[in-house]
Amino acid sequence: EVKPVYDSIVSEACMDSLILNFGNHKVLPKGYEPQALLALSHYPELKNIKVKFRTKRGGAPFVSRPTVWSTFFKKRAKRTYLILIRENDHPLFSPILMKRMRFNAQIGVLGHELAHTLDFSKRKFFKMLNVIFGNLSQKYLDDFEYETDRRAIQYGLGYQLLAWSEHAIKTLRFNEPSPSTSKVDNLMERERYMRPATIRNEMEKHIIYNISNR
Repeated sequence: EVKPVYDSIVSEACMDSLILNFGNHKVLPKGYEPQALLALSHYPELKNIKVKFRTKRGGAPFVSRPTVWSTFFKKRAKRTYLILIRENDHPLFSPILMKRMRFNAQIGVLGHELAHTLDFSKRKFFKMLNVIFGNLSQKYLDDFEYETDRRAIQYGLGYQLLAWSEHAIKTLRFNEPSPSTSKVDNLMERERYMRPATIRNEMEKHIIYNISNR
């Protein structure tokens, strides 16, 4: 179901239903269980895929990847996927940590990471190697992340992705020291991740959003 805004107060009955339908083979992130389940509800193909959400102290704010062991030694259907969420503050990343986002934006960013998981789950071993080596190319990463945003929108998470994008644009630009030298600004200029206007334009292509009637 496409919803412009998810209610941050999730009833016990709703949680039970979400866990029953989308919690199979999932290790949910402590404190963000409803957000993870609501994001998962948009990806029925992941229903029986093993996904573990974990918090971490360092690194990028959000990472989605298969475990090394399952990538090399298990069949595609038997892989285990990780979604890593950074908890600790950092001068560059602090504004976009989960704990500083609104509920809808949290679902959006988890939806983006799950769009990666969905993509990985459909790749055979050698196509996974393409991703690993592709990470060495800035252009590959730009296209890779941009297409991941597109996938999340196709799966009905456009409004949530928009909330995430608006939060990132507002908070990162507010904290950047210099528009001409900021790595954040350069990243946004390449539009590795869709800007709000791009997300809206992409949503207009999909009847599920019914943009013309809103």
